[in-house]
Amino acid sequence: MRQTDDGRVATDIAHFTLKGPNRETNQDSMLAGRRIGDTLLVAVADGVGGQPGGDVASKSAVGVLGIGTPFVDSRGNPDFQAMFITACNAIARQASLMPENATMATTLSVCVIDGTRARVGHAGDSRIYHLAGGELRRVTRDQTVAQELADAAVITQAMVERDFRSNILNSVLSARGDFELFETTFDVAPGDRVLLATDGVTKVLCEDTIRDLVRDAPSIADLARALESAIRTNGLADDATAVCVGITAA
Repeated sequence: MRQTDDGRVATDIAHFTLKGPNRETNQDSMLAGRRIGDTLLVAVADGVGGQPGGDVASKSAVGVLGIGTPFVDSRGNPDFQAMFITACNAIARQASLMPENATMATTLSVCVIDGTRARVGHAGDSRIYHLAGGELRRVTRDQTVAQELADAAVITQAMVERDFRSNILNSVLSARGDFELFETTFDVAPGDRVLLATDGVTKVLCEDTIRDLVRDAPSIADLARALESAIRTNGLADDATAVCVGITAA
C-alpha cells in the first residue's frame, strides 16, 4: 500500500450518529479516527438498551482509546485483552459513582489499521464489514443467543435476523468484566473500505443493501450520507452510528 509522506496509511473517514426516536439520550459512542504513530484506530460502542446508563458505559469504553493509549505498540500491534479489561474497569469506576447504573453495559468493536493489516477486537453485536474487490464480508461475529443457536445448528443462519433472541447479547463489557473477546485480522489494500456500525444500522438495513451502498458510493463522505439517508427512509428505530473508512493511495 502506498503511504503518505509522513508514513501514515492514507485513509478517508466519515461518520454519523443518530439518536433513536423517543429516546432521552443517544447510547451509542464512537471513535472516528485516532492516530497512534502510523496506526489508525476506529471504534463503535452501543450501550445496552433496557438498562440505565448505557450512554455512560459506551462513552467509558470508547474513552479508554484516548491519545497516547498504551494498548498499541510501536509496530501497530494492539493488546485487545488489556484494552477491553481497561474498558470494563472504567465502566466499574463509573458504576461505583452512580449506583443506579450498576448494571450498565456496552458493546465495543475496534479496528486498528496499520500498513496493509487491519486488526479487530470485538464484544457484542455491533459489526465491522470489509469491502474488497466489490465483495462485502462481515468481519465480526454477533455475540447473541440467536447466533449461538445457529452455530449449534439449532436454528438456521437465515433465521437469525428474525429470531427474537438476536436481541439477547451473551457478551458485553460491564463492571463484571466477563466478556468474550473476539479477535481477527485481515489484509487491506487501496480501494478497500471498512465499515463499523451499531445495530441501529444493521437491523434497519439488510446486508445486501449495505453491500450496495458501501460498494457504489463515489466517496467515503457519500457513503456516510447514503447510509444515513437509507436508515431514515427505512425508519430509524434505534440509535444508529457508523464509521466509514476508505483505504486510499497517497
